[in-house]
Amino acid sequence: MKLHFSSNPDFNSLTTEESDVFYITGITTLYCTICKMCEEDILQDELVDIFLSVLNDEHNAKFKDGDLIWDIISETLLALGVDRESYEDEENLWRDLYLVNFDDIAEYLIDNDVFDNDYIPS
Repeated sequence: MKLHFSSNPDFNSLTTEESDVFYITGITTLYCTICKMCEEDILQDELVDIFLSVLNDEHNAKFKDGDLIWDIISETLLALGVDRESYEDEENLWRDLYLVNFDDIAEYLIDNDVFDNDYIPS
């Protein structure tokens, strides 16, 4: 199945099958991007920027409360072996905005050689 989105997509109108394809593709793309960037000695700030660009994408607003985007990030982190909950702090929001500390997650990913995980090389 091939998905085609116009420049102004309405993601909430996707069929269940299209949503599933989008979700799986999102996880796979983010996973591969993180592994490839870590393999190429990405800097911690650059990896944080990848997470923030996904969270703050202009299309994120199309998703109700951004839940689907957050699920994609969460599942990707889980696949990379990150215990996301250990990086959450409700009382001390990271950058006063985010429940999860992406600086610490990026440091963990880089320090633990996630690029050794299987992924599709470019």
